[in-house]
Amino acid sequence: RRARSEDFRMSLLASTLALIGVAPLVSHLRGSGSTPLLLVDGNNLRGATVFALSQEALASELARWAAAAELPCVLVLDHGTEQRCWPLGDFLSVTLAGPAQSADDALVRDTNWALRAGLDVAVFTSDRGLTSRVRRQKSLGTVQVVASAALARLLWDFERSGGGGGE
Repeated sequence: RRARSEDFRMSLLASTLALIGVAPLVSHLRGSGSTPLLLVDGNNLRGATVFALSQEALASELARWAAAAELPCVLVLDHGTEQRCWPLGDFLSVTLAGPAQSADDALVRDTNWALRAGLDVAVFTSDRGLTSRVRRQKSLGTVQVVASAALARLLWDFERSGGGGGE
């Protein structure tokens, strides 16, 4: 029964992702000439994949994709006994928001820090509240909000291609 459920979820994910065309996304993100910092709403991204990936699997896959694409990413997740961040490869850091704030709060904070440091930022989320909070910071620099499903599609394509190439 569990295998059927997993097959159904993966089939649903494949059908959903087939509707989204994202091939030029990485090129678009690099369009300004500088390499943007990608901030990823991890729980929202997992939701976009119908929770087909555990947090650990998502972090692993995102680390491989970010390294292949040579794009610095921060995967932000809710919870944790304390706020902490650690590298997972050369292009991915994983952040636990801790008990006192949400991942959304951490994403807004990190967006603010990156923009003040002069970095371009792309935030992957489909959360309307977070999108609004992030976009309020556009006076500080270049910030884009991209639907979580677009990153899910990039990861899906990356996995299906055998993990080669960034797009």
